[in-house]
Amino acid sequence: MASTPRGKKTTKKSPRLAPAPTDWRTDTLARLRAIITAADPAITEEAKWRKPGNAMRGVPVWSCNGMICTGETYKNAVKLTFARGASLPDPAGLFNASLDGNTRRAIDIREGDTINNKALTALVRAAIDLNNARKPPAAKPASKNAAVRNSSPRTSANKPATRPAPQPAPKPAKSTRPPMGTAATTATEYIASIDGWRRTLAESLRNNVRKTADLEEVIKWGHIDYFHNGPLLLIRVEEHRVLFGFWRGKQLVHIDPRLKPGGKYELATMDLREGDTVAPATIARLVSEAVRLNTSIGNPSSTVKPAPKRAPKPRQEPAASARGRTPRSATR
Repeated sequence: MASTPRGKKTTKKSPRLAPAPTDWRTDTLARLRAIITAADPAITEEAKWRKPGNAMRGVPVWSCNGMICTGETYKNAVKLTFARGASLPDPAGLFNASLDGNTRRAIDIREGDTINNKALTALVRAAIDLNNARKPPAAKPASKNAAVRNSSPRTSANKPATRPAPQPAPKPAKSTRPPMGTAATTATEYIASIDGWRRTLAESLRNNVRKTADLEEVIKWGHIDYFHNGPLLLIRVEEHRVLFGFWRGKQLVHIDPRLKPGGKYELATMDLREGDTVAPATIARLVSEAVRLNTSIGNPSSTVKPAPKRAPKPRQEPAASARGRTPRSATR
């Protein structure tokens, strides 16, 4: 049964990318391309940001009445970045990277990972629906000469006919359901805005974190963040999951392998679902080690590395002359 097109365009633009070496990343990107373009016949693809770093092949960008997502190839992963991913429903939990932003979300696919075709198709269609719901751009005002040419006949020698006032463009309907915790200004208000198993889990995580260390607790980037010599960890509640992440989490995987790397710096996050728990002893170990790392290494979000200290050069004694005579300074 043929699906009804969601977008407004009816033609596809075939990208002309330079050939890339064939490996698992090339095959993965090809499978992702097939799923994305099959989600709606109005989707177009083009190559942007051509540079030597990507062998001038550029980055594939998929659009439909606005950008949907991009596909980038890295050494250890293929990354799909959704331009407005933070506003998209993700019941299958596909997003596993760039979770700390207010706009974008990303999916990192590593070698051997299975692609959930059905969930990815639903995510692409939701992005198209979100693009179509945006307010259309305002029309440019007509030039002065065009206004004179198109004006209605004058009713008198000096006064032109009255024109009807332009009607404002209709505003798109806004969702009556605000994102979780967006109105909260404290962690207590954030927890109070949640219900059910997510509230129980988030409350348990917060209580055990606060028992372990005296940290700065703030609401930042739409969720609870803790700081100690820079960002340390986060607790973020979403519709179907609770995220428990550490900025130096890549160095904490040996404590709990559920920490999955993703995003900037050394961020790694646990994706906790209904029925999942984290033992208080595990939370204490994670927090204590994260505090130790931030204390010894520094702010994990800092990109400025201190210049290495140079060792002092050893002092050289003056050499004797070719005939073996002692230098004057040695005889004084």
